Amino acid sequence: MLGDSANAALLGDITHTTLGGLATVLPASKAEVHNKDADLQTELTNLQAKNANLKAEVAALTAGHAEVQAVIKTVIQQVNKITPGYDGTNGLNGNNGTTGPAGSTGQSGTTGNTGSTGLTGETGGTGLTGGTGLKGTTGGTGTTGGTGTTGGTGGTGGTGTTGGTGTTGGTGGTGLKGSTGGTGSTGGTGAMGRTGQTGASGLTGLTGNTGSTGLTGAKPVTRFGLTNTPQTFIAPTAGNYLFIVAGAQGGTIPFFNVPGGLGATVEATVFLQQGAVVPIIVAGQGATVGPNGDSGGGGLSAVYTNGVGALPTIVAGGGGGGSFFVTSGGQSSSACTDLLTPPAGGASGGGSATPGTAGHGGNGGSSNGGGGGTVSTSTTDYQGGSGESYSPAPSMAGGNGGYGGGGGSGAFTGLGGGGGAGYRGGIGAGSTLNGAGAGTSFLNGSLSGKCTDLAGNSGNGYVTVTPQ
Repeated sequence: MLGDSANAALLGDITHTTLGGLATVLPASKAEVHNKDADLQTELTNLQAKNANLKAEVAALTAGHAEVQAVIKTVIQQVNKITPGYDGTNGLNGNNGTTGPAGSTGQSGTTGNTGSTGLTGETGGTGLTGGTGLKGTTGGTGTTGGTGTTGGTGGTGGTGTTGGTGTTGGTGGTGLKGSTGGTGSTGGTGAMGRTGQTGASGLTGLTGNTGSTGLTGAKPVTRFGLTNTPQTFIAPTAGNYLFIVAGAQGGTIPFFNVPGGLGATVEATVFLQQGAVVPIIVAGQGATVGPNGDSGGGGLSAVYTNGVGALPTIVAGGGGGGSFFVTSGGQSSSACTDLLTPPAGGASGGGSATPGTAGHGGNGGSSNGGGGGTVSTSTTDYQGGSGESYSPAPSMAGGNGGYGGGGGSGAFTGLGGGGGAGYRGGIGAGSTLNGAGAGTSFLNGSLSGKCTDLAGNSGNGYVTVTPQ
């Protein structure tokens, strides 16, 4: 701080300096100088503090710069290590060479084997019922007839004529008073005009034809043919099923047109639970032989709706086998055995021929036919009887019975056709000219159906099952 005298001297010197223009901005009093000096001291202190801060920031930046420099140096070293050619390492790989010419086409491969035949498609579903036909549009209302015109008013009738004056009576008597002339008749009322005709009613629109009922989808039919083994039907749903069962025809002798007897046909409706298993036997035709032999009897067809272990509930008998000398052929199966009669095998025609048994046809022998077999509680028992052999002339040997228990036939004599199998087996032919007997059919009393009066069956037997 300066003294007052020094300040005055300084002020005088400054006033006369060559910076004369500055004299106008300098403080002229001691107080102002004192205040200005304090302000400058404060500003200097602030500047010194800022300078210290700046130095600290510069030091920090310098330290950070050193760290950045170290990081950059490390990165450069790592880049150099992976750069080809650095520090004597291998250089960059050259460009890939051009593609070589295409190789020649290989020889054609051999043709693959033909694929196996695809599985048979499932039976088509039931056809959809046809929709009801559209209703025809209603005819428009007929137009109302116009109102008839009113008839004109009839004209007024003319005035009646006045009656003439009566003549004067003779003297003494008063002449009769002349009758009053009749009143002129009133003119008739004019006829009323005809009422206008009512307009004809509009024709009622024709009712649209009802659409024809769609064809009912065919019900799926399961058919079982001859396989010479037991077969099985499994009910897909619970409900009634129609079984049609046909026995087999007896063997024929085509050379002389001698027919075998026809097998029977039986039908019955059975209620089955879903998943019910029904064993089935399908009959085979008796064997056909040469011109001089006799033929085997036809087998029976059977359905076991009560399962294996019980007797079948539906049986269709087989026809008798044809015999050489019996031109009428074997007998056809047409009889139905009632529930009270037990099953039985047919008797043989005689000699060494054997009778039929449960599931087995009898064998032919001594020129006689074997008896037809009967039913069994087991589906694995069924087989036809053997025909009699004749080694000197094989064409004169007997034919075997059909699967299902047909009897085998005799040989040589031409009289020994085998009996047909059935609930009661047919009798084998022997010395008579009646032909081999046919087996009978059977329908369990708990089932509804027909055991007789149906057409006979030729050839092998069959069984069909149709849901109802």
